[in-house]
Parts: sequence; C-alpha cells; structure tokens
Amino acid sequence: MYMFGGSDGAQDNTSLYKLDLNKYVWTVIKPKFGDTPKHNNPNTRDEHSCVLYHDSMVVFGGFANGERTNEIF
Repeated sequence: MYMFGGSDGAQDNTSLYKLDLNKYVWTVIKPKFGDTPKHNNPNTRDEHSCVLYHDSMVVFGGFANGERTNEIF
C-alpha cells in the first residue's frame, strides 16, 4: 500500500510511504519524477486523491498551502 503526503493537523508533508502488508512495516520512498522541468515535486497537501497507473502514481487536487487546488502530478 502506498501513501503520499497528508497532515496531522499541525504539520503537512510530501513524503511517499510504502506499507508492506505482509510484515506491517512502513518504508519512506524517494519518488522519481518526470524528466522535464514541468514535472516538479508536489508541494505539501492533504485531502487529495492518488491512483497508481502502470508504474506511476498520479496525485490530484487537495488542499495545498491552505487552499483547494486542481493540480495534477
């Protein structure tokens, strides 16, 4: 299982986590972003959606810097 970003109510983050469902161990993953400057790291966000598609994760929307956004990464 993968999880990107989120908030604990006091602090937001941009970390990508992987949970091994057999061992119940979380690992922080360093994501690889696109090869062009257009593909930037998503900033901190919560209440967003993510989906895995082939070997990529797509992140959409949520709240970034306290405002609703329609960004796609």
